[in-house]
Amino acid sequence: MISVIRKPIPATLQGNQATWTESLCVARKAFYDAEAAWEAGGRLGAKPRKTTAADAKNAWYGHPDIRKVLEEEMFHHKCAYCEGSVKGHSHLHIEHFRPQSIYPALAYEWHNLLLACGVCNCKPYKEDRFPVGPSAALAEPNRPNPCEGNQAEMVVLVNPCVDDPAEFFVWKFEASPAGKEVTPALLAKQGNLRGSQTITVCGLDRVNLTENYRRQIGLVDTALSLHKMAVTFSQEETRIEALESLRKFISPQGIYSAMVRAYLKYQNFDLGQLTQNLQS
Repeated sequence: MISVIRKPIPATLQGNQATWTESLCVARKAFYDAEAAWEAGGRLGAKPRKTTAADAKNAWYGHPDIRKVLEEEMFHHKCAYCEGSVKGHSHLHIEHFRPQSIYPALAYEWHNLLLACGVCNCKPYKEDRFPVGPSAALAEPNRPNPCEGNQAEMVVLVNPCVDDPAEFFVWKFEASPAGKEVTPALLAKQGNLRGSQTITVCGLDRVNLTENYRRQIGLVDTALSLHKMAVTFSQEETRIEALESLRKFISPQGIYSAMVRAYLKYQNFDLGQLTQNLQS
């Protein structure tokens, strides 16, 4: 996970946010009231069903104008949590940091919208899970007044648009006995609660993601070897080509860029070379 700067609110959302939110809140309140009445009446008859109006509309918060800013301008086709590519994937999600099922008043709030992959944001991972407070208890809907009153709890999950992920996470690399393969692991920095909960809730330590990390490390190793060879044999054009590749790996557009940056440090590579003019 890397820090992401929030872009200005898209005009479509700015112009419709109040109306969309009111519509959702009225419908959600009606559903909760009907459910409460059913429970108070001894649960006789069929349990009330949530209408489509009582859920946030993907066509609204996922409007092309909103999606474009999130996908192209802010997250560069990467998941906000794992930094995996979502480009061209059907399971790309416009994600509610605070779940709209619990916080309907924030369903169309610009600062609550992120971009996520369909793995980090679905069961058994984040979906509607949102730990709050010092005990990381899961947040629950405020049924008596769903659009007010439960939006100020202590946030536990790390939000890349608000927090600096570097304050919460650290990468560990373990080489195989033969030294031919390196396995990365994302850990909570000094065991802090917010880092550990984010890793668990979003599945940032899942097996298939670790395999993706290994593949990316393989590509980085190729560029490092090319750079080492170019330096050894004074091949300036090749050296610059290798540095350009490494620069792309750690750019905001590069998948798993936080992991790659940490891996380069693990390999004692001078990252300063990637911030200097490559022609120098």
